[in-house]
Order: sequence, then structure tokens, then C-alpha cells
Amino acid sequence: MQKPKINSKFLQLTLIFPDKPPQKAECDRVVFRVSDDRKGHGGGQYGIHPGHADAVFTLAKGEIEVSLGGECILRQMLGDGFAKVEKNHVTVVTEGME
Repeated sequence: MQKPKINSKFLQLTLIFPDKPPQKAECDRVVFRVSDDRKGHGGGQYGIHPGHADAVFTLAKGEIEVSLGGECILRQMLGDGFAKVEKNHVTVVTEGME
């Protein structure tokens, strides 16, 4: 049995919130703020593009920017949470949006 091919030109983004239905988008870039320690200090902006290695990130409060073809399709302030990247699928779980 062959594994399904993943379109390496795009990312599939899923935003998950505790009090709203998940939001989904196809994009080619996701940038979010990450924290660097247990208290959420340090860190900075981190960008994900198609083909990124599988990873898990701790999110800090800050802006997420989602782009497709060089154009921003979503810019939103998020609360703390985490992001998981796996096979061109980015899942962001956050305590909420502002």
C-alpha cells in the first residue's frame, strides 16, 4: 500500500479554539510567536513553509499571520497555546483569539 502524496506547495492549517468551531485554511506560509521558556519569556517569530520538518512549538501570546501566494489571508492575535507541524499540516491550539 502506498502512502498518499502530500501536495508540497501548500500547508493545511487548522486553528482550534476552546469556544469556537475549528477554522481551516490552505496556505503557503504561517508565522506565529513562540515562547522560549516555561514562563513564556523570550522566543520570537517563527515561520512555517511547505516541507517543514515535523515539530511541536509552544506559542506565546501574539499575532499569527497566514499567507497564500505572498498575500496575507489572515492576521489575528492569539492567546497562549501550541502548534504542531506534521506532513504539511499545521495545527494550532490556542486559548482564544482577540
